[in-house]
Amino acid sequence: MAYGRISEGDVLSANTPNVESAVWEAPLNRWRISLTDVNFFGPDFVTQATVTGGTGDSGEVRVGSVGGDLLLATYDSDGNAVKRGVNFTVYQP
Repeated sequence: MAYGRISEGDVLSANTPNVESAVWEAPLNRWRISLTDVNFFGPDFVTQATVTGGTGDSGEVRVGSVGGDLLLATYDSDGNAVKRGVNFTVYQP
């Protein structure tokens, strides 16, 4: 299991020790999260993510994976790609 909170200001907090890093990839409008000793592949995990911060705390998060890392793309309530803070939890059944 892994969980964490990332603010719009790029601060990773309230995370488990196995959350190695969280980096905003601006050109792709997504967070790239590396987990220690975990090769994240979306279909093999149960992942919950919610947006935080911004106007009304509404929006959407889309979960993906690449190169063993967790990807979280954030959108506003109109479906526009925007940088938003996120809370996430990952379980490996």
